Amino acid sequence: MSTNKWRTHRKFSRRFGTVWSVWRSVNGKIQRGYFKFPCKKNAKWGNVIANELIAYHLAKLLELNVATVELTVVEGKQGIVSIAKPMAAHFNWFQLTKKTGGLPVKHLHNPEQLLLTFVFDIWICNIDRHGGNLIVFPKGKHYDFYLIDHGSAVLGGVTWRKIHWSADYWLNVSKYNFHYPRGLRAYIRTFRQLLPHVDKIEKIPECAIRDIVETVPENVLPKLEKEMVVEMLLYRQKKLREMVVAWCMRHKKAIAE
Repeated sequence: MSTNKWRTHRKFSRRFGTVWSVWRSVNGKIQRGYFKFPCKKNAKWGNVIANELIAYHLAKLLELNVATVELTVVEGKQGIVSIAKPMAAHFNWFQLTKKTGGLPVKHLHNPEQLLLTFVFDIWICNIDRHGGNLIVFPKGKHYDFYLIDHGSAVLGGVTWRKIHWSADYWLNVSKYNFHYPRGLRAYIRTFRQLLPHVDKIEKIPECAIRDIVETVPENVLPKLEKEMVVEMLLYRQKKLREMVVAWCMRHKKAIAE
């Protein structure tokens, strides 16, 4: 848990929960972030703190560019702060789409990161990846991005839909995921493009997944729930190739063996 004290700058009331804009001073420099905590509005997603922490560490394990998440207490409330990266200019995927005339993927420094993000989201059952939670920034003549907001991943969508994580429903990505960053589906032409990223996730050892889940304090995620999360992630890891192939077939993409 972070020890540097975060101070509240502004409080936002949103449809899916309250978010506070916060700041702190670190070595004489101002650091900004967004504080999220359990409340009535986001209770439908279950344990949003655990969802965020686990998704963050899994993303880091895969070397995805993701906003740092800290477990902390602000004004007596325990939650997580998503720390904004100190970029001179940053905006979201929706805005990049406007800037590039609807062709954002072609302007990325590393489009493979977007494909890995897509496969990663399938693995962690993220039902809410959209243009608002891809934060874009200039990188040379191109753009790069980092990920935010994973409260509806892991057990978030499962809790919301009230469908057990092992049900066949969750194997059909097109049934539960209606949000895609603009241009992503058109950019995926064959399964072969996604295969290296499927392989990368399939090779993550069980012990690494268990270690990440175990980093969540038990006062946030009790032992029995930790075991359920591990079982879910291992199950979806085993089914990942099947899920990705099924998505490609549904969207009429050529399947490469």
